[in-house]
Amino acid sequence: MLPTADDGVGVRGNTRNTTSESKPLVSDFDHVPLVGRDRIVDRIAEAVGPGARGVLLAGDPGTGKTALLEHLRRTLSHELYLVQVRGSSIGARTANGALRFLLDAAEGDEPKHPVFVFQKLSQLLHSRSQGRPVILLVDNAHLLDAQAAAVIGLLARSGQARLVAACNGISTLSGDLVGLWKDGLLDLQEIGPFTPADAEAWIAAALNANVSQLAVRALWDHSGGNPLILRTLVAEQIRAGTLLNRDGTFVLAAAVVLDGQPLSDVVRARLSRLSVGERNVLELLALSGGLSPEMLRGVAAPGDVDSLLERGLADRMPTRALIRVKNPVVAEVVRREVPPGRSMQLQRLLDNSLDLSAAAPVRIRAYASWKLNSGLALEPELALRAAEAANRSGDGESALQFLRALTDRRLNHRAVLGEAFALLQLNRPAEADEVLDAFSRGPLKLLPVTSMAEFLLERASLACTQKDAPAEADTHLQELCSRLGRSELLQSVAPEILCSLKDRLTLAVATVCSYQGRYTESIPALTSLYVNGRGASEELRLRAGGLLSEALAMIGRQDDAVRVAEEVTEKMSVAEVPERLHAELRQRFMVVYLTAGMWSSCAEVMSYSPRLRTTPGLWLHELDVLGSGLMPSYEGRADHALQVLHPAIVQLRCLGQDAALGVALAAAAYAHAVQGSLTASRECLQELKILPLRNAWTFRGPVEYFATLAVAVAAPGPESMAGLLRHADQEHLDGRVSYELFYLNAAVRLGELAAAPRLLAVARRCQGAFAEASRILATGIMAENPELLLAAGELAKDFGNERFCRDAALAAHDVAVRTTNRTAARRALNVAAESERKLNAESPNLTAAGRLDCLTVREREIVRMVAGGASNREIAQQLHVSVRTVEGHLYQTYMKLQISGRDSLYQVHQEAARAGAGG
Repeated sequence: MLPTADDGVGVRGNTRNTTSESKPLVSDFDHVPLVGRDRIVDRIAEAVGPGARGVLLAGDPGTGKTALLEHLRRTLSHELYLVQVRGSSIGARTANGALRFLLDAAEGDEPKHPVFVFQKLSQLLHSRSQGRPVILLVDNAHLLDAQAAAVIGLLARSGQARLVAACNGISTLSGDLVGLWKDGLLDLQEIGPFTPADAEAWIAAALNANVSQLAVRALWDHSGGNPLILRTLVAEQIRAGTLLNRDGTFVLAAAVVLDGQPLSDVVRARLSRLSVGERNVLELLALSGGLSPEMLRGVAAPGDVDSLLERGLADRMPTRALIRVKNPVVAEVVRREVPPGRSMQLQRLLDNSLDLSAAAPVRIRAYASWKLNSGLALEPELALRAAEAANRSGDGESALQFLRALTDRRLNHRAVLGEAFALLQLNRPAEADEVLDAFSRGPLKLLPVTSMAEFLLERASLACTQKDAPAEADTHLQELCSRLGRSELLQSVAPEILCSLKDRLTLAVATVCSYQGRYTESIPALTSLYVNGRGASEELRLRAGGLLSEALAMIGRQDDAVRVAEEVTEKMSVAEVPERLHAELRQRFMVVYLTAGMWSSCAEVMSYSPRLRTTPGLWLHELDVLGSGLMPSYEGRADHALQVLHPAIVQLRCLGQDAALGVALAAAAYAHAVQGSLTASRECLQELKILPLRNAWTFRGPVEYFATLAVAVAAPGPESMAGLLRHADQEHLDGRVSYELFYLNAAVRLGELAAAPRLLAVARRCQGAFAEASRILATGIMAENPELLLAAGELAKDFGNERFCRDAALAAHDVAVRTTNRTAARRALNVAAESERKLNAESPNLTAAGRLDCLTVREREIVRMVAGGASNREIAQQLHVSVRTVEGHLYQTYMKLQISGRDSLYQVHQEAARAGAGG
């Protein structure tokens, strides 16, 4: 359960046998259990245990302190006597206001001095508790009047009661309660916001359904993890129709709505106690997007700024010397509620002193929006920079709004590019082409060299990333290359400018090569640019490093690729990296760590990073929507993969993102095939066939790999094995040795043992743990050495591929049986069984009968024959395979069903038949 808003009235106190004097607040999600606070609950339980005095719970408003107290009230032992006390602004107006319900119950006149009040309440509590330990649960302890705080402090200090007090921060408490903590009598437990994982768990519990990763990320991002705001935000999106239930999964159908009345009410309640000065500072921070401490000192009292920081309403940005509104929703509500006249007055207050020359894009955009909303004109440079910032954040509508402030936007190359980019983001490609072509036919010829080069470079980038037209990109880059090679140009342009343009051209050509999967062509130029490009910008070198690491990984130089990736990552941690570049590099590093066998690092790279809190659009990169679904697919952990991929597929359908949808469908098809759900696998592949595939290797590579693997797992045989080998051949021709290794590894593990020599040869050309495990696997098969095969499986297990380990152990078992090595056969079977148990542990509630659906077609066919009484030899004859092949299928079936022999298999089959599952 999440906290309810402070109603600001009434005093409340009860025991287990009394009822609250205030009417409980009704919430849409009061049924939701406490989420993400297990460790805190354990610490509180220790703090109120025997010999302890209690704990202070400190956290921002809405972080769930009231929910924790309510949870304690419901769950603490009946052997304790609980008393609830609640501070309020009204109760604080009178002495002992929060304790009034206890004092009214006590006999005799009410004493005035805190010590006498303490004595009287001690007697009352001693009488009522009947020897049970007394626990005081104090909510809003920062709103207690001084005398009530003193009395409660005496009760805790004397040991008459153990105290659990919730407050907005230590600095907000009275000295009597702070003294208990300073003297070591009370513990301090900070209550922070939800993590993204906590938010996902709460939203899923509140909606009682799956939720797409994109929806979780957007809601967590806008709420700042504040549980109360998150709850209100979820309810608001459902009412507004932006959070929809599609096929049992809640997805975002549009950008998050922040203008609902309930959300405004929550924010207003939180801001109701601000002074005029504090409100002024908050409005300035919200409207401007953040200000430096120096700027604030010129327009606000230092105490007001410090107060907002202490209250948790403002924070200091970690990468810049700026102070901003801490929560995005609070900032949006404050911006919206500032009257136009007041907004203009504040804007003019800063206009002459605000320096935006080195400001971050998010501040540029916020300031430009502020000026537009105040009815003021935008300077041309501010409008251009604001539009660029909006485009970088995926908000085409805002970019167009900024550009409309320019009277000559069709003659300015930056404005033309910005307009085209915005139109493409809004899925209006014909209009974008019209804008670009019109400029190319006329104003482009009149541009200076640098502006002309910038236009062609950006147009080439748009052709690839937005239009999926690499051939068009090549045309623009060839035109630029031709122009930069003219002799008259060499004489008219400064050498350093010409060098910079050539560096950007080199990077653009390498980007197109990467887009098309032509990695070997770009490595020399990228190496020079990354290592020697000292005159290049830091952003350009980071891009070159990302492209270089990906290219090195794809040609088998994983150790070098990882080194470059780690260098770039370190530089990113100290540089101001644009959001889209961050997403692009993250995607490239996924390929690096995946092919290197560093799968935990790969999963970490793909996990969500909460750095895009101000992004208003739905996504920054299409693969972000897949979240963590790809890694378990590569690992063959089907259940885990589908838990993420199913919501992602529903979300991507809603957004119309066909490229990422293709990756998700192919990965899901493979996961379903691994489970034995062949109908679901075929349905994914059928939907995949009607999607327009992207030319980008980023999408095409995973789609082809998973789709081919899905067919091979669902219907193992010569035809599907030939499909894997054909793809391996194509990867070899294109120089993508790492993907060639992936295809060959899959073919050998699925039974194409004749490919082992080729697997060995390719593995020797690659670096990293995956290549080493593949090399040992191939060597073990060729030498018929079960120990080597088990060693390959152990190495695969170490980097996170449990299915590789299982497959290698099964191969070791087959070899051991053929060579009559009983010891190795037993060990191999144990290893395979343990791996299968771990793979099946993701669906612990699945019955043995239900696991029949997780068998392949051939395995189910053999189960039916065994249940019908056929021997292994008879089954082999009917299926035209060897007895050993039948034995191998049975071993895998036993492990998947977690049973030990034919008798158990017969029972499982009968149980499934009775349930209507029909083996």
